[in-house]
Amino acid sequence: MEKTILNFKADGQKLTVDKADGFAVNTVNYIEAHFELGNNWDFEIVRAVWTNKVVTIATQLVNGVCIVPWELLTKKYPVRVNLVGSVFDGSTLADRLTTEQIVAFTLNKDALISGNEESEITPTIFEQFVAEVKADADRAEASAARAEEAESHITRISFHIDENGCLIQEEEDV
Repeated sequence: MEKTILNFKADGQKLTVDKADGFAVNTVNYIEAHFELGNNWDFEIVRAVWTNKVVTIATQLVNGVCIVPWELLTKKYPVRVNLVGSVFDGSTLADRLTTEQIVAFTLNKDALISGNEESEITPTIFEQFVAEVKADADRAEASAARAEEAESHITRISFHIDENGCLIQEEEDV
């Protein structure tokens, strides 16, 4: 299924969106947000902060793109979004720029969507980071296990010349 794309533009503290109405309630991992970021949005981390009447979820932009969290699309509440640009200040994340304008769009509750099953909760930025670190650790453990296995299959080969002047090869498992 092709994703629906919402196109946003951020210039300073101004955030605008192209037509963004008519999305169906309970749309899961289907709406993708593309943000065209102006020069003043050159931050280590840019997050889209999505909110409706019930929940607020922040998603990190990767190359200006993120998925609209499905948890916001479960009721026919207007969905609002604003951007936050942040940098690491020592060991903390410091917000440096936020859009003043909050863009909103509405959902249609009567759309029939077949095969739409409940999905897992959209992972937070921290959960995404932890998953990446765990995947790296799993790959490191697998490499260590392969190295240990290879180390246990070492064969020492030695050569010597016997009393007749012939070269003799001897092998010994270590």
